[in-house]
Amino acid sequence: LNFGTVDSHPEIKIGGKSCTTTAWKSNTEVFCVAPGGTGVDKQVSVDILGQPSKPDGPKSIFSYDGPMITALDPNKGPTIGGTHVTILGENFGYEADKNIAAKLDNIPCSMVSWLSMSSALCVTPSGVGMDKQLQLVIDGLSSPLCDAAELSQADCGGLFHYDRPSISDVTPNHGPTSGGYFVKVQGDNYGTTPSSLKLLVGKAPCEKTNWISNTLADCLVPPGVGITHVVVQVDGQESSVGPQAEADLFTYDAPIVLGIKPSTGDPG
Repeated sequence: LNFGTVDSHPEIKIGGKSCTTTAWKSNTEVFCVAPGGTGVDKQVSVDILGQPSKPDGPKSIFSYDGPMITALDPNKGPTIGGTHVTILGENFGYEADKNIAAKLDNIPCSMVSWLSMSSALCVTPSGVGMDKQLQLVIDGLSSPLCDAAELSQADCGGLFHYDRPSISDVTPNHGPTSGGYFVKVQGDNYGTTPSSLKLLVGKAPCEKTNWISNTLADCLVPPGVGITHVVVQVDGQESSVGPQAEADLFTYDAPIVLGIKPSTGDPG
């Protein structure tokens, strides 16, 4: 209201930034093409020939849309972290000095940087498992998390998957059928904490599992027989076992005949 009955060449600002285009329409209407920006509750002001408008609560407030994530590149990496992930999407803002943060599975990225209005960078923290959601926060506005339906349909651009565990060596790779001794299981992507690690010999859980590092764990071998595979499970992911796998093989010692009683008998 009170924009004048003739073109008053209004100066319009949103959050202190001048609109890229302005136009007078009538005494009750002016037009503004919003400048680039981010965040909510930005005050809109109209200056007519040096006379600024007064704030009018929510009626003179403008909010920018929050960030949206459409894809991650790459969308997988090692459990130790350190993967440079480009976050792709929209509404990331127009300036590099944004108040920006990112979290992967609710853990802050070890480094975050703004790249453009449609891209940002996250260096992943350590973690384990699949389907970990990345969330971007810019000027207090968070990108939405995927719901259960989107996750079940693999229709979520913000998902990151930590690499599954693998085994490169089992030492020793054989032992008595009675079990009760430790073997060292070397590999990768065991995680940086012991909480989610599980070891099995065949289908039998190790009697005790000791996580040592992201690449090493101990297994207290359970009783068993035959030739089998050691398996590492980490947060729902399992090391691959196939006909070509040899590094994860464990062999229980072959049976030994120590004597026969009686050693003779009637052939009939």
